Amino acid sequence: MDCKPDMWKCNDGVTCIHKIYVCDINHKAHCIDRSDELATLCLNWTCSPGYWKCRDKTTCILERYILNGNSECKDGSDEQIEYHVKLHCPEEHQMCNNRAQCINFKDRPLQTIVLSIGCTII
Repeated sequence: MDCKPDMWKCNDGVTCIHKIYVCDINHKAHCIDRSDELATLCLNWTCSPGYWKCRDKTTCILERYILNGNSECKDGSDEQIEYHVKLHCPEEHQMCNNRAQCINFKDRPLQTIVLSIGCTII
């Protein structure tokens, strides 16, 4: 049995899961045999578009989780500003100097953010 292009086949040879669930943030196995969370697979896995691989190469997280104030990576690399020097925040977000994170300013005037938490437009 073949899987669709956006799917990945579990080692059981029968089950197909969406690629975004392979080596995912909570390490919850979506394959009965847990083959989607094997360390040997995750070390060489290429994350899906819109996802970023933690520095320890064990987990793929949504790019919007980078520098959000909560560490989703076990190694904390998603919250290390020095690791993301060239980071460009998602559209409608702002890189903030004193918070070292991306802030959504869609529903708030940019001037309010700049004055309250010290942001720099990048």
